[in-house]
Amino acid sequence: MARRQSDRVSASTARALLVLAVLLLVGSVSLSATAETRAGCYPTCAVEVEGDDGEIDVTVTRGVSERVPGRGDGTEGEAPGRTGWITIEEYLTPTCSANSLNGADMLCVAAVSSCAADDQVRFWVWHRTTQHVLGPPRTSAIGPWVQERASYCLGPDDAGIPVLGSVVALVQTEFQNLPLPYVETQISPAPRTLVNIATRLSAGSTDAATFSPVLLGIEVTITARPTSWRWTFGDGTAATTSVPATEHVYDKAQRVGASVRVTWTGTFTVGTSAEVFTIRAPAYVQGPVT
Repeated sequence: MARRQSDRVSASTARALLVLAVLLLVGSVSLSATAETRAGCYPTCAVEVEGDDGEIDVTVTRGVSERVPGRGDGTEGEAPGRTGWITIEEYLTPTCSANSLNGADMLCVAAVSSCAADDQVRFWVWHRTTQHVLGPPRTSAIGPWVQERASYCLGPDDAGIPVLGSVVALVQTEFQNLPLPYVETQISPAPRTLVNIATRLSAGSTDAATFSPVLLGIEVTITARPTSWRWTFGDGTAATTSVPATEHVYDKAQRVGASVRVTWTGTFTVGTSAEVFTIRAPAYVQGPVT
């Protein structure tokens, strides 16, 4: 009798251990999937809300709500059978030491120049969730602002970025469309030059050009400077200089046409701020063949 009792206890223990092992395995798979998809529970279930520019996943890790980078406010709302939903608010500010949550939105070189794309600015992002319950009674519980752990490079296609961020993006485009000085290549001696004797070519000057466009209601001062001249001599050779003049020796009599392409780089200021930012993409002006 004692032996049969022991057998029953052993069998019961084995079943319990098997169930525990299965539960642990399921829990392990569930946690792994959560880590992979970054879909969690808030407060007890996974939530996906559609935003202005894509999907926002809300997850909870050790009680802290964290949003996977996305854009826009949540649009989940009342629907048959639904007892509540969550909306998400965002606050973005450039990653400058003077900025904080609901504080100044200053620009700085670090925020403007640290992204790979020319038209993006780096932002800190805060978000907070509001949980709506239909009730009764109907309630809305607003959570605290939480700063996301990383910073994000956002450009004009990302909804909700501050106006200053959009202005920086527009400056990059505006610079390519500025009416920069158009220069013709001057040759001396001309109209005919000599073989095996240095011919002098020149095009324009090193003078800067200033423009003051108004972008999204903010005046921007753009200063453009010619920085290099790419000379094409017409005999199959070319050269680049950092000054608007050069010399070239033609080694045989022939009819040729010379031209120059000027590279312009720029800086800009925003509004009345004295901070100077670099325009990251140069502009080019191709002169005619002379």
